[in-house]
Amino acid sequence: MLATVKQAAENFCIHQIRESHSISEGISKKRTLIAFIDIDAQS
Repeated sequence: MLATVKQAAENFCIHQIRESHSISEGISKKRTLIAFIDIDAQS
């Protein structure tokens, strides 16, 4: 499930807001963008 959310967030950055992105551990002190991602799953 977390891999799906990670991939969705990467796709959002690339295709919707056209911003560079990086995946990192921990909490950033930078400005945060909050978005909802609907996921249809069978399980």
